Amino acid sequence: MSATHAFSEAEKIWPDYHNVAEIRQLLIKSKEALGPNESAKWKEFYNKLLRDFSWGMAPDVRQKMRDYITK
Repeated sequence: MSATHAFSEAEKIWPDYHNVAEIRQLLIKSKEALGPNESAKWKEFYNKLLRDFSWGMAPDVRQKMRDYITK
């Protein structure tokens, strides 16, 4: 299951839960830029998630994103 699909399903169930709708929109908008070898684009994506949509995010997930950004 793709992240976009998972967030679409979550949005159907509870659209306001922890920025689900906003993250889904960001995934759709960023889809073409986020290839498997696009580490710079993933870093930008994770930065935006952390800056704008990290409310309610599990601390371990937040830390993994920070670690990825700084490597």
